[in-house]
Amino acid sequence: LEEFFGVRLDKKYQRADWSARPLAPELLAYAALDTAHLLPLRDRLAEELQTLGRLAWVEEECRRLEAAEPAEDHGPSVWKVKGAHGLGPRDLAVLQRLLEVRDRYAREWDRPAFKVLSNRTLLEWAARPPRSRGAVLQTEGAGKALLARIADDVVAAVEEALALPPEAWPRRETTAYLPLTDREEARLKRLKRARSRLARRLGLDPGLLVNSATLERLARLDPAEAPGWLATNLKAWQQEVVGPELLAALSTAG
Repeated sequence: LEEFFGVRLDKKYQRADWSARPLAPELLAYAALDTAHLLPLRDRLAEELQTLGRLAWVEEECRRLEAAEPAEDHGPSVWKVKGAHGLGPRDLAVLQRLLEVRDRYAREWDRPAFKVLSNRTLLEWAARPPRSRGAVLQTEGAGKALLARIADDVVAAVEEALALPPEAWPRRETTAYLPLTDREEARLKRLKRARSRLARRLGLDPGLLVNSATLERLARLDPAEAPGWLATNLKAWQQEVVGPELLAALSTAG
């Protein structure tokens, strides 16, 4: 918006309480300004993409997004909480139950989870579990009225977690990584160089053309299998734009 229309939005309103009614005048103004230029912006971007010959790329990406099925909701996970890796296994079990309590209240109250309890509070409780209503109410950094509403559930979650046997504690699933052979490593370097050269010519970030994970999977293949694999695993625009460069890199001996 700023580049095309000189409009600068104050990002502080993104974290405002949008559930409050009536909305404050500054929030109404922000919401209106946030959407007023979307259609003109779409038109400007479409014109630029058309000029660059890349409109079909974006249209394909949009069709894929439209067709994508919603990801299954597995609920909150301790591994998504920054700082959780410093906790012991039993503490992680407590944190998991506390996350589930927070998630339940967030859904019930129709609020973002961080508006119910901060990660910092949950991490403090996981490290020093509150085992009484009074201990919950003494927590700093959270509203006393809110703590009073959830205290019993917090204590119950803590007790449930502490009663779990070790085999029920959260464990990160790990998959063994198979290192690349020297030949595969050489292929990967050639593929990345080819991607970088193409990205420079097009004025794009290399990762937008094709991600490194895809290049690594390609490097592990027998080069004879590459054409068929690319036809199956790359998008149509990638096959047209990037595919020939990758195949050429694989056919190069050095």
